Amino acid sequence: MVTGYTVADVMTPNPITVSSSKSIKECAEIMTNNRIGCLIIVDKNKKIKGIVTDEDFVRKAVRNALKPDTPISRIMIRDVITIKPEDDIEKAMRIMSKNDIRHLPVVKNNKLVGIITVRDILRVEPAIFELVSERIRIRGEEFKPVEKEFIPGYCDKCGEYSDFLLVIDGELLCPKCRSERI
Repeated sequence: MVTGYTVADVMTPNPITVSSSKSIKECAEIMTNNRIGCLIIVDKNKKIKGIVTDEDFVRKAVRNALKPDTPISRIMIRDVITIKPEDDIEKAMRIMSKNDIRHLPVVKNNKLVGIITVRDILRVEPAIFELVSERIRIRGEEFKPVEKEFIPGYCDKCGEYSDFLLVIDGELLCPKCRSERI
């Protein structure tokens, strides 16, 4: 199903990047300070050399007891899957699902221009849901509401991790922050 939203519509432009010589500790600090789940490693021409996610720190750095001054290039993923800004977000969702990834760098003319994440897609999900609902109503089909499914991730309001996030007014909210809105 084509959504009508392009990757460029929902991506984060100019994501935070680092060089491959940065240390694991420096990269962890950058990610923590900016509250992001990944860093893209680029060369001086903004060409992608790799990507590192919060999971890579656990699975590679901590598990192998790497020293904090180890270069990030030691744990980065080198075969980076990318998408174009003009692609529909439906394609981004398929790529993420097929490859079990949550972060997808956006590339134009072999240069990094943004990043789209599962969270970015979920922010527009209510709009997509409304669009699909309207199409169903126009065709005269019976509309059956879908049960809400909880989403694991970080709350947009408090930043805490929860396995029970819901999209409320375009924001991913944990149970505590949802209750504060009532």
